[in-house]
Amino acid sequence: MELVVTNQTPIEIALGIDEQGMTTARKLYEFLEMNKAHFQRWAKKNIENNVFYEENKDWWGFTIMVNGNKCKDYKLTTDFAKHLSMESHSARGKEARDYYVTVENTARDTQLQLHNLSPELQFMIQSEIKLKEHDRRLDQLEGDLPITPSECNLISREVKSRIKKVISENNLIVNNKQRRKLFNEIKHDATIIAGVTQYNYILKKDLEKVIAYINNWYPSGATLAGIMGYEQQSLFKNEHKKRHSLIQQD
Repeated sequence: MELVVTNQTPIEIALGIDEQGMTTARKLYEFLEMNKAHFQRWAKKNIENNVFYEENKDWWGFTIMVNGNKCKDYKLTTDFAKHLSMESHSARGKEARDYYVTVENTARDTQLQLHNLSPELQFMIQSEIKLKEHDRRLDQLEGDLPITPSECNLISREVKSRIKKVISENNLIVNNKQRRKLFNEIKHDATIIAGVTQYNYILKKDLEKVIAYINNWYPSGATLAGIMGYEQQSLFKNEHKKRHSLIQQD
């Protein structure tokens, strides 16, 4: 069996934190084991109306398809997700709080043990800690740089591929004007996810998040209504429901 090495903490793994240090509200909600029917109300109160955390800094809203219907989800930073888990009144919320208390106690005990080591060993350990912090800050600085022209081109290719796939999978019949409408919508949605106004402003740390969003993008109901007749819209929704059922069976 291959040993999987990770820098993530147990709570980060449980919350579904990805390589970009992000998770989704629905993953967090599933971890907290709360009533699925109340998700939207919970998200409105704890995410959208949370005065201590900001949109496009701590969380980003985006849409997903659930049983052929568009639903809202949210990208959350690691810190925000951890705070929400601790604030939950569910049994899992208490587990999260107990975990953080344990971590705090362990850190305190470790610090006390360091004082019992020789000055030379203390220096070596502290140097290693500072080096790791330096590397972390360098990674953060690089992530705050805008994407390169080649990465802009990558996004454009992904957008074209996604538009083509949506049209093909759903047997859509579109003219050039309607196709441009689809392109404009996906471009607008992708930049909103990244909290910018155009592709070349997207930060490197957000690139993978934007690509993932594009690969799962679907046009809005308003856009569909503008390019489809009623019968074609019904067919589109039925096809999505059918595919979703097949995926669940697999």
